[in-house]
Amino acid sequence: MDKITMVIVDGSVIGTGKGPGGWAAWVGDLDKNTLCSGQFDHIVGNNTAELYAVLMGISQCSHGSSVLIWTDSREVIHWLNGKPIRDPTIKEIRLAIGDAIDALELQVTVQKIKGHHQNTIHNEVDEEAHAQAKLAYQRIYGES
Repeated sequence: MDKITMVIVDGSVIGTGKGPGGWAAWVGDLDKNTLCSGQFDHIVGNNTAELYAVLMGISQCSHGSSVLIWTDSREVIHWLNGKPIRDPTIKEIRLAIGDAIDALELQVTVQKIKGHHQNTIHNEVDEEAHAQAKLAYQRIYGES
């Protein structure tokens, strides 16, 4: 059986729905993993940040990997499964995800995980995404 690479993602914004945002992705397995994260220099939606975390997470996967993505966003799952998108930024991110999956020849499965629950790794990812959103807020507004 092939080893599965987990990509556990979250996005966070300061505000309701849109605001300064951050993202985080935990990539790997219990033996070897990494947490990558970042922030935006502009206002974004929470689901946009989470979708971007998917892109950054799968970019870290090895060629030919079997990948299991965990997200707490139902909307991100719908977008990854081909739901029509009007927003050009989200369309661009989804296209980049498709290109990365094709280029890396990944076999991808996406599952919904309950957010803010008793999954230690997802909670770590959530906290990092929120910390990145706070940094984005400070950078955009010059406040803490």
